[in-house]
Amino acid sequence: MFAWLGVPAHAEIVQSPAGSTASVQVSVTLDNDWQFVDAECLFIPLLVTYGRADDTSILGETTVTKVGSESVRNEGTFLVLPGDAVSGQLLDEIFVCPADGTGEYRLSTVVRAIEPASEDSVELDPLTFWVRPASSRLSRVTAVSVHEGTRVRGRATASDSVGRSAATGVVEIRFAKNRRWGAPYYASVTDGRFDRVIPQSITPGTRMKATLTRCSWCSRASRTARVR
Repeated sequence: MFAWLGVPAHAEIVQSPAGSTASVQVSVTLDNDWQFVDAECLFIPLLVTYGRADDTSILGETTVTKVGSESVRNEGTFLVLPGDAVSGQLLDEIFVCPADGTGEYRLSTVVRAIEPASEDSVELDPLTFWVRPASSRLSRVTAVSVHEGTRVRGRATASDSVGRSAATGVVEIRFAKNRRWGAPYYASVTDGRFDRVIPQSITPGTRMKATLTRCSWCSRASRTARVR
């Protein structure tokens, strides 16, 4: 298994069957289960195993798409030149960004064999892999009566198995009313914190629920508190 930041312990290695032309043979390998670490793009190592004729270059073209959606198309390339070893392995990478979201992804790879007088290509069998959300947490959540209404604030963080980062998104705020949760108010998360004055006086002791939503790379999380 690749020793790379953000790989869950239950990831499995998946490898494409080798694709061949008259002058090259290539396969690609990756771990199939990943988790966002923070609000930055997740770079996933791709191991390329190849063999080629001495005068042949290899150009690999990778495309990552989200299963069920053609709107995400993250593209990349890898290259083996005539001066490189005629067989071996190279470590490349593909990527998924927070704006792409979590879920199942497909890696498609086209290999081009470029000879001095001709060019041939082969498409490898696609590989699928998962990108999971970081686990979110709300903490230090308070609801306090102030002159302008009720001030709700707290912290929103997200973590994987390695560390914790500031979450992004929006916190939905609801107050208990007649044994149900009332209409929502919203507070943006900035630098892992949210702070919103609700222009309404809420009776002290009333239950309040804050829920982290709209984070494309981290999970939902909720926390309750009572108005003071």
